[in-house]
Amino acid sequence: MILGAIVTYNPDYDILNFNLKKLDEQVDHILIVNNGVKINLDVINQNVQLNIIENEENVGIAKALNIALDYAFINNYEYILTMDQDSYLKDGYVEVLLNHFNKNEKVGIVGPNIIEKELGENKLSNVTETRPVSHVITSGSLNLVQALKDAGGFDNKLFIDMVDLDISYRVIDAGYQVIQTSDLTLEHRIGAPVVRKFLFKKHIVRHHAPFRKYFFVRNRLYIAFKYRKRGFKFIFIHLVGILYFTFLVIIFEKQKLKKLRLILAGIIDFLRGNYNNKIINTKGVQNENTCDRC
Repeated sequence: MILGAIVTYNPDYDILNFNLKKLDEQVDHILIVNNGVKINLDVINQNVQLNIIENEENVGIAKALNIALDYAFINNYEYILTMDQDSYLKDGYVEVLLNHFNKNEKVGIVGPNIIEKELGENKLSNVTETRPVSHVITSGSLNLVQALKDAGGFDNKLFIDMVDLDISYRVIDAGYQVIQTSDLTLEHRIGAPVVRKFLFKKHIVRHHAPFRKYFFVRNRLYIAFKYRKRGFKFIFIHLVGILYFTFLVIIFEKQKLKKLRLILAGIIDFLRGNYNNKIINTKGVQNENTCDRC
């Protein structure tokens, strides 16, 4: 059996209802784990059978996914399709992913190619053949429940950002394959991306809300340290990624000082080992914590 799980935070109900209809045709049951204002049942598609778990506060992406994973495990689902509110599901989507579990040995996660609508191309991931990869994006991935359990579930420290990298790494470390298929695409939105030119080179600038800068930097440092045994090159790539991320803020983005302060706060909290995720309540940015699009 397959559980379709959607994590929401103040969702766009048009997109949510679109995905609920598509999911209802492809999975055995649907679960919404809601981190925001209580779901308005009056505007939810009434023709879809689902369960809703309402969290009293925003517990973050990772913990919400763990809630969905526990639900799947307790109710004997073999697979869980993880979705967020900013992806668009296609007809026959789940069947394509499921086929790759049957074609390959000991598969833990299968993910699609990702298309960013605003950019009109596969900027997040672009494989030309179905193959094992180091990680896939969590939204739109079909997961073997036992593989996620064997990997220890999602890391609640991460709250948001780097959740997909972490679970992919640990599923692989647990002895499973992470597969990305070229047979399928998923339309997904991350931030408000635009392409800018600087020194004759194109750069994708995402214009996330300021609070996301904190989590991106803190969590990327955490990932680099957590998996430091993968070697110097692994650590170096993540550190360079943070520098480039900061460069984009300085050169292209608005609210530079606020975002740079939050980047610094992320570095400091990483060094202190502070993962209480209270940044959205203590830094004056809680109203901007809307969704993965931010």
